[in-house]
Amino acid sequence: MNLRTLNTTLLVVLLVGCAMLWSRELRLRQDFAEESKCQGILRTALTEEQSRASGLREDLAELRVQLEKTQAQREEALTAASRQTAEFNARTEKWLDAQRHWEGAVKERDTRISQMIEREALLSSRLDEAAQRVQKAADQIRELEKRPGRGQN
Repeated sequence: MNLRTLNTTLLVVLLVGCAMLWSRELRLRQDFAEESKCQGILRTALTEEQSRASGLREDLAELRVQLEKTQAQREEALTAASRQTAEFNARTEKWLDAQRHWEGAVKERDTRISQMIEREALLSSRLDEAAQRVQKAADQIRELEKRPGRGQN
């Protein structure tokens, strides 16, 4: 083999090797570009998610503040409801006490009325007895006046 052939063969091998390396480099550059593009998309998505997460953290902080306010309002409402319930119970107890006193007064009045009716009946019967006695006495007096020796004295 002569030197020229060897040189040409080596040159062809070198060119084939260079072509393979150049092709490989193009593929790597293309892969690198695709990876860079993918990383860019991922960076954009990550940035969007980070801003969304930041917004969510702000919302969470606001919700915590609102929750604390709501809990305070709930406690105030429970306290007010408890106070109103106590006031209602006190008024109800006063009303029930007044009703018991009124019922007691009505019973006492009814008892007094019954006693007065009984007393009136007793007085009426005594009065009737007394009227009958007076009537008898008047009849006896008339009888005595009608008798001949007594009435003309």
